[in-house]
Amino acid sequence: MPVTPILSTQIKIRLCVFFTTSNPLEMPTMQKPGEIFEQIQRIANDMQNKVGEAIRNSPAQEIEKNVRAMMNQGFQKMDLVTREEFELQTKVLAKTREKLEALEAKVAALEKSQ
Repeated sequence: MPVTPILSTQIKIRLCVFFTTSNPLEMPTMQKPGEIFEQIQRIANDMQNKVGEAIRNSPAQEIEKNVRAMMNQGFQKMDLVTREEFELQTKVLAKTREKLEALEAKVAALEKSQ
């Protein structure tokens, strides 16, 4: 089946994937399914490599790293505590408050008895 000049450019491009010829004067021959699959796989791998390279070279990663560093510096200057430290101090405060209330009750009882 020869490629006719009536076909649009898009159809010609799509047909080029499925037809191959070593000599432009020869009639194109149908590629084997395995060859088509290999060609598609090669194109997909190339695209994946190019996208991966673009992401690695992206300034977004550098910006994210810089923002994280600035935030960490700001948090260190604010002298913040971790959630675990906060929870621990809350428990210590609750126990201290209980002991204080017990001692206040004892002092009040001693003052009444005198």
